[in-house]
Amino acid sequence: MASLIFAILGFVFVLIGLVPLFGWLNWIGIIFLTVGMISGVSAQRKNPINKGVAVIGTILCIILLIISVIRLLLGGGLA
Repeated sequence: MASLIFAILGFVFVLIGLVPLFGWLNWIGIIFLTVGMISGVSAQRKNPINKGVAVIGTILCIILLIISVIRLLLGGGLA
């Protein structure tokens, strides 16, 4: 469940970070998404029977992390 919450928080920062002059918010989003990905993987290992939400959160974190990194590579993240 924590991975899904971090994915949603990361989504908010990445979505706002797509707007010009708010690219620096992608750096904050990367932090949330990395923590969410780590917590999702650990939740999958701890409870292999009931891991549906952890898998969804991990996949969302990975997709948003890729989008965030591409945005930072294209436009820089400080302006």
